[in-house]
Amino acid sequence: MLSRILRIACFVLPALLLAACGGGAGTGSPEATGSSTMPVATGTPTAAATLTATPTIQASPGLPVLSFSTASGGVARLAVEVEANDADRTRGLMGVTSLPADQGQIFIFQDIAPNQDVQVGFWMQDTLVPLSIAFISADGHVQEIQDMQPETTNTHLPQRPYRYAVEANQGWYARHGVAAGSTVDLSAALARSQTAVSLRS
Repeated sequence: MLSRILRIACFVLPALLLAACGGGAGTGSPEATGSSTMPVATGTPTAAATLTATPTIQASPGLPVLSFSTASGGVARLAVEVEANDADRTRGLMGVTSLPADQGQIFIFQDIAPNQDVQVGFWMQDTLVPLSIAFISADGHVQEIQDMQPETTNTHLPQRPYRYAVEANQGWYARHGVAAGSTVDLSAALARSQTAVSLRS
């Protein structure tokens, strides 16, 4: 199976790579459970801070949860696998035939570009699940969303550098009212990423 990351060039801001869609693990909280409380951090939409009960989401247990603001002023929750090293980003979702409805992945590039934005293109070689990808700024704003078709090799590259990328089942963002300009609380996934780094060091 061919690698889904093709290094075209590597200049740290931006680092131009071709990335995959994949899975990682670690320890941390909050997690994706039907009764988990929503993470609230600086910059989190006001609706998240006042929410007293969170709806059940369809995702594997134990994953960190991202909270997106929606067009209606609500919050949409997505459980994510954390892809924060080259091996995980390369493996991606190759060969995976389905994802739970409210599950995706976050791609973090701090190992190759600490505290910097990147310009990384994604493709869908050997990926069987149609996906939508959101490119996120350092301050948690959705910059752009693109749909990606299974088993294609065209590169999906945003118009400007970004800090994080979040993949979900195709149409998830549109169904939940998440669009360019929406905000997202990434704190749970970033904490999971830091924990994994600490365990490896």
